[in-house]
Formats: sequence, C-alpha cells, structure tokens
Amino acid sequence: MTAAETTVAAQRAEAGWLHDLRADWEHRLAETPRPTGLEEEWRRTSLDALSWAAADAAEAPRTTHELPAHLAEAGVVFGDLADVARDQPQLVQRYLGRGQTLDSHAHFWALAQARWSGGTFLYVPRGVTVDETLVARLDLGAAMASFPVSLVVAEEGSSVAMLEEIRSDDGVPAWYGGIADVVAG
Repeated sequence: MTAAETTVAAQRAEAGWLHDLRADWEHRLAETPRPTGLEEEWRRTSLDALSWAAADAAEAPRTTHELPAHLAEAGVVFGDLADVARDQPQLVQRYLGRGQTLDSHAHFWALAQARWSGGTFLYVPRGVTVDETLVARLDLGAAMASFPVSLVVAEEGSSVAMLEEIRSDDGVPAWYGGIADVVAG
C-alpha cells in the first residue's frame, strides 16, 4: 500500500477487506495515465490548475443523512459510506468499487476509489418505492481535497430519488473529486 492509502485507511480504522480493496484500486491508479486534456470529455476543462499533491488529502467531509423510520423499517439503508461500511460491511462489500467508468475518466475513478474519505451509501431493497427525495449533505469544511464517493444501490423493482448537496463552510474553492456509483441490484 502507498503512504496516501495507508493514511486514509489508518484514520478510519477500516476492516481488512476495505484495506485490500483500497490497495487494489491504488495499484490501478498507478497503472492508469492521467487525462491529457485532449480527450473529448476534458478538452474544454483545464486540468493544469489541479493540484495533484491534493490527491493525498484524507479529510472526510461531515455528512448529514436523514432517513424516515418507515423507510428504515422497509430495509432502506442511507448514511455515511464509512459508517455503513463499518456497521454493515456485508452490504457495502458487495457493491463498493465494482462499477466501471469511461476510459477517459479511469484515472479519477481509480483515485476516488482508492482514497475516498466519506460520502454517501444508499441501498433500496427489491420492490421498495421511496416516494420522498432523500437528501445527503456533505460539508467539506476547509479541506484542500476531498474524495467523497456516493454509492447508490437500487435493487430490481425499486424506485428512489436522491439529492446530494456539497457545501464549503468558508466559501474557499476546494477540489471535489466525488464519484457517483449507481448499481442496479
């Protein structure tokens, strides 16, 4: 494992399966070239201004997730990704880091998967309809870089809408390296 990955895992006192998953993604990150800016998706975005040193940051955003009791009783799980990974590892382990992305996004995808620091986990069981919009709030604070990951799992026949609000306490721009991974169960 690299020093950056070890720092993230050590700060979170994460389980062995999560250490192993991060190490795998760290290896993929090392093998995946950064976008050049010539790719169609990046040709209008200057990547020169990104501080690649900020990619080592491990500060987790503060999160707020409110789940009505009737949805929890129906088996919906909605909370901070790190908390759910700790409290319900069997559920998160089935889905975390399993998604794919475009080749031109692969470097950022691997970076976020290896070094995520908080985020949102939403799981909706088969056949459950969530009529209200669930809202996740992530407060970045003064973090130089933050890599929250949003993992949404909606099993067959389920329905859900989620809004994720990302805020900075001080108004100073922060590098948000968030990744949303939507998995159809």
